[in-house]
Amino acid sequence: MWVLAAVWLLAAGGGAAGGYTDQCRPPEPGAEQVTVAEGSTARLQCPLEAHRSATTWTRPDHPRRHRLLALATGGLTHIERRPGSQRFRLALGRHSRKETHWWLVIEAATPSDAGIYRCYAMYERPERQNAHRLVQLTVVPAGGARLAGPRRRAVVAGRPLTLSCTGRPTLSWRLDGGPLPAAAAVTEGRNCSQLRLAAAAARHAGEYTCSEAAGPETREADSVHVAVVTEVATMVETGGPSDASVLSGCAVIIVLALCCHLCVIEWN
Repeated sequence: MWVLAAVWLLAAGGGAAGGYTDQCRPPEPGAEQVTVAEGSTARLQCPLEAHRSATTWTRPDHPRRHRLLALATGGLTHIERRPGSQRFRLALGRHSRKETHWWLVIEAATPSDAGIYRCYAMYERPERQNAHRLVQLTVVPAGGARLAGPRRRAVVAGRPLTLSCTGRPTLSWRLDGGPLPAAAAVTEGRNCSQLRLAAAAARHAGEYTCSEAAGPETREADSVHVAVVTEVATMVETGGPSDASVLSGCAVIIVLALCCHLCVIEWN
């Protein structure tokens, strides 16, 4: 039975590519809040003097080796090469007649661009202290509400389940076309809604739908199918990077089990 559950998990992992980035996070303390629509241009301001300084833009919420985005020193700029980096550029913006700042411009913003950005200025003059600023970017999906993560998920009975949805207010949830179970707690954010079950049970399995209401009409909705299982010790609940190792481990176990079974048959 556990083999069948593991196979279901491997199939569920295949839906991760269609998922959106989870943007349901509390406001970062001290960060400037910037919200743009998917496909539009995001301009992130670094209110630090560009003259006689070196300015860097990083993603502190990313793995260390992927944090650096852009560097500017003097009149020279550099953009780190990575998938989608052709949409990023640095532009000088004037704050006053005497001060100019390096802005990070993101063309055709996507939900994967959402998150925390940090600009850091290193000054040449010893009397000026190095400084940094934080910007939190939210990208509202086009075409209605979008759920973060894969389209199919599995959770062990008794463990928590969290679903995150991004879109324009107001966002609403349904389970199999009906109301949510009484145990479901929904937290509303600026452009997101988060559903949480403290302890998943078999009655909580089904298709969860998040829809975006625009006046009297309801725009395009997004759905995720949740299975609640009891016979696998470790399950995948989200489509994050850590799931890959779990899925690979399940695949290895299945292959080894099948090979051993075939060897026994051949031996006999």
